[in-house]
Amino acid sequence: MKIKMLTIFLFLLLSFGISDVITVGGDIDSDVTWNSDNTYYLNSQAFVKDGVTLTIEAGTEIFGRYDANYSADNPAPCLVVEQGGKIMAEGTAAAPITFKSELESTDANYGNGRGLWGGLIINGYAPIANEGGTANVEGLTGVPYGGTDPDDNSGVLRYVRVWNGGSSIAPDNEINGITLAGVGRGTVVEYCEVALNLDDGFEMFGGTVDLKYCSAVSVGDDAFDTDAGYQGRGQFLLVVRADDSDKGHEMDSKTNGDLDSQPRSHPHFANVTVISSVAHGEDALRLREGTGGDFRNYIIHGANDGVRNDDNGSELVTQNLTAAQAHGHPDYLYISGSIVMNGLADAPWDDFDEETDGDWTGTYVSESAGLAYTVDANGLPATLDVTPSASGSAYEGVDEVIEDDFFVQTDFKGAFSSNENWLEGWSYLSEADLLLSTDNNSFTIVADKITLHGNYPNPFNPSTEIAFELGKNYKTVALTVFNMVGQSVYEASMKDMASGFHRITWDGSSAEGKLVPSGLYLYHISTETKLVIGKMTFLK
Repeated sequence: MKIKMLTIFLFLLLSFGISDVITVGGDIDSDVTWNSDNTYYLNSQAFVKDGVTLTIEAGTEIFGRYDANYSADNPAPCLVVEQGGKIMAEGTAAAPITFKSELESTDANYGNGRGLWGGLIINGYAPIANEGGTANVEGLTGVPYGGTDPDDNSGVLRYVRVWNGGSSIAPDNEINGITLAGVGRGTVVEYCEVALNLDDGFEMFGGTVDLKYCSAVSVGDDAFDTDAGYQGRGQFLLVVRADDSDKGHEMDSKTNGDLDSQPRSHPHFANVTVISSVAHGEDALRLREGTGGDFRNYIIHGANDGVRNDDNGSELVTQNLTAAQAHGHPDYLYISGSIVMNGLADAPWDDFDEETDGDWTGTYVSESAGLAYTVDANGLPATLDVTPSASGSAYEGVDEVIEDDFFVQTDFKGAFSSNENWLEGWSYLSEADLLLSTDNNSFTIVADKITLHGNYPNPFNPSTEIAFELGKNYKTVALTVFNMVGQSVYEASMKDMASGFHRITWDGSSAEGKLVPSGLYLYHISTETKLVIGKMTFLK
């Protein structure tokens, strides 16, 4: 079966003009370049050895072997950069580097697209919280990480996409999408994405590596996970949770049973968006096992609890440190009081009363930031707008961040401004046509059939005209208006509409004839087969 599948895979690639298909596995023990003229097939675990540099050119695709019966004796293929090795994977927005399964979505074994191969694992010499200074990485045997060099350099990941990974080879022995184990701050990780991973998206085991412009989409477990004394920074991070995903963050510190083990995990994250359906049953952020950290300029849209904190050590839990003050406190947990939390099923804060000295009286902002999110029948993203409204909560009470060579001072909360989306053109969400564009707050799933021209005026009171163009005649055209918690507030249906330009007027009334509350609304123009979506703001 394996031979047959590989034969078919190679035949299909060669049929489409690929010059070479190169099978990869085992030790990579000399410098090598993977170029975009070839296609690379990870047939087994591949290890970039100490002193070796693997260079991957922009636009290169790497496919992981699929097997329905991965085990310790038949491990899932993955790419492992060992301590002292380097990966130089520098893609571009126009030509990202992609790791994904050999299976297409139409394959009967594809399922939900998760756990079809392993993932990308990088091991460095940066400090971790463990006696002896080293540990063995999750998902592998005998591959150490950790050391004494916070500036350790394992290379560059830029415009790198890791899809369909996360295979479990044994209970509690899974492979994350991108594992950064003891990786130092000399390593560059920016414009990277993990999508449809069975286990965590990004997991940092100790180390000091920084992340910028990174997204985790529809992973089965946690999106950004930190452990074992992680001391890095992150800015402009996106979490998009499917309904069966776990936490947006799960951040731990405890080592060998010690809630105050040093170095204490201390992620320093700013400008993060965590978005999911309102019905999502997991916490957006879970902080535990004595972790410290610094969390500023967050937008949380949809969750059970907003932030849960338990298993405290002696770290200071506070909302009362300026950026400058926080910089001098290595053992603190700071959570900004201006975090935006909207669409929570339960509470903004959980377990703080029991696990901190005194009652937690943390503040937050309960207003919507104007994000839009819907899921399909399987609980996976169906439409998404990650850009906030141009005014309102995303632009009020913005926290300053530490002035250093990494952080960027912004005038907005969350991972995006209202007029910029760094996902466009290269991400899974962009390729799947799930993103609402930032130019006119609308997108077209099939642009040659229905073209949305937006609504005017916007914002509006008392009414607005939604303009659109049909590429052919349709028997039925429907307008549906949704509020920001996904509830339909108005529906209208038009029969036998001809091709050409049309306008539909909405006066802000619900199906019962009552004015809806002021706020942001998502509207659908749909036919028997096509759909376009836009945003509008009603002001009483």
